[in-house]
Amino acid sequence: MNRTLMDHVRSMWICAGIEQKFWAKAVCTTCYVVNHSPTTALDGKILEEVWSGKPVDYSFLRTFSCDVYIWVPEELRTKLDVRTTNPPIWLKDYVTAYACITEEHEPCTYRESCESNDASQWRASMEEEVKALYKNKTWDLVKLPNGRKAISYKWVYKMKMDTNGKVE
Repeated sequence: MNRTLMDHVRSMWICAGIEQKFWAKAVCTTCYVVNHSPTTALDGKILEEVWSGKPVDYSFLRTFSCDVYIWVPEELRTKLDVRTTNPPIWLKDYVTAYACITEEHEPCTYRESCESNDASQWRASMEEEVKALYKNKTWDLVKLPNGRKAISYKWVYKMKMDTNGKVE
């Protein structure tokens, strides 16, 4: 499987003409596409469809290394303003490399989690995670020394499903 993935990745690099520094994103994208493609082992069926009983939604897939645009929220624009904008040049690599594939109901940012219909569940999950980090003594909270930068963090939101496809 490793060789198959790398063959696909090389193909994507050549077709997209992107730098090799994005190899990890290319591998993740390739894994996703392969895992959501028909397979001869299942007589041309798709594993996720067989497992979940639901058809796979491909509507959110984009060409690898396609242009990325930043969504401008309604409260930051008027009726005639554009809804998307190109990222600033200093963010171009970051935004391209950080584009992610998520399920429709999974937030990508803290703000999205707070504004979602499941905000209370996301909040409870985050509180549980922080309690576990404290319990396991993952870090010590100390005063930041002068001239030093704090380590940044990012919440990653993923719904855990049981074997029946229901949220745990």
